[in-house]
Amino acid sequence: MPKEQYPDLYAGRKSSFCGIDYNFATEKTFDHTPEERRAVYESLWAHGDFHFWLATYGDMLFSDEANTEAFNFW
Repeated sequence: MPKEQYPDLYAGRKSSFCGIDYNFATEKTFDHTPEERRAVYESLWAHGDFHFWLATYGDMLFSDEANTEAFNFW
């Protein structure tokens, strides 16, 4: 990342979850059909880095059922 983008990156940390450059999706895991969930998981996985963990459904870290669903995909 070019240094010229650092100020925007640092400013964005103030409005993100835990001060990191990721935000959970606004949808919950079971708002989507199994096929839609799989497409979301595939997209996150294909993106790489921490997206599958930190840019996923907002309830994945807080709901056992949602976490299990993500684990089963993984």
